[in-house]
Amino acid sequence: MLEITFEIHLLVDGNLVQVPETILQSEVSKYSRLIKQQRSLEGILRIKMSEQGEIELADDLSSLTQRLCFGAIPKLTESFSSSFTYDFFSQDERLVVTPENEGVKLFVEEEPELVIPKTDFITALFNCGNRFLDLLEKFGNDFQQLLEYLKPFGEKARPYVDRVNSSH
Repeated sequence: MLEITFEIHLLVDGNLVQVPETILQSEVSKYSRLIKQQRSLEGILRIKMSEQGEIELADDLSSLTQRLCFGAIPKLTESFSSSFTYDFFSQDERLVVTPENEGVKLFVEEEPELVIPKTDFITALFNCGNRFLDLLEKFGNDFQQLLEYLKPFGEKARPYVDRVNSSH
């Protein structure tokens, strides 16, 4: 089973704390002040296939949302014969997504390769991006500008997700 989730890295009293999205969503008021104090929203996007392992993509979450969760979708649905590369924003790494039969193969150095059904991957990416937007909305005005910037990328990806899901 495929699961794509995110977590935010917070600096609390000089210590790095990793907070999963499920905790952030359920305890918004507890983490709101801490998140507003961060210079950027660094974190991890975790792609987990229960029988194959997981890949952790540590980067700026707004970049991951814009360029991977939403930006990869048109490219993966329009041209399935070519690969998609996500160059990390905050470090010198890259995720390469290549076609593999009815799926996609994900590769990042020093992480296990994952092969995922294409429709599942596209849908899970899109849903993860939208959960990140929902969280930004819950944090209020401090993230309104970022939210307004990211929303159009999700809106652009939606018809592609709908098309992929209607064909299955």
